[in-house]
Amino acid sequence: MPDAPREQKVVGLNRPVDDKEIAAIAVGKAAAAEHRLYNLSRLVSAWIWETDAEFRLTNVSYRVFDILGIHPQELIGRRLGEIGAFITLEDFPEGGESQSTFRDVFF
Repeated sequence: MPDAPREQKVVGLNRPVDDKEIAAIAVGKAAAAEHRLYNLSRLVSAWIWETDAEFRLTNVSYRVFDILGIHPQELIGRRLGEIGAFITLEDFPEGGESQSTFRDVFF
């Protein structure tokens, strides 16, 4: 005769967490996300970048060297407009309204 199903219980732990522990968790998660982005950028054939609110480059994939001949570290902190120019939003498919990739957009 089969065993009767066991009753499942949720067990939790309640304890105080200080700011240092929260910061350590956040740093660990950010490092893991950066590592995943790095691994992804090594696998794709396109140039991947990240900007801040002022469009200054904060992260640039190593593929940029093959495309522009510039080491990625030389681009960090520079605005995209300083190194090239995109087509205008009017020329962009759908007027630039879609949140799609820039693949095949001339720079």
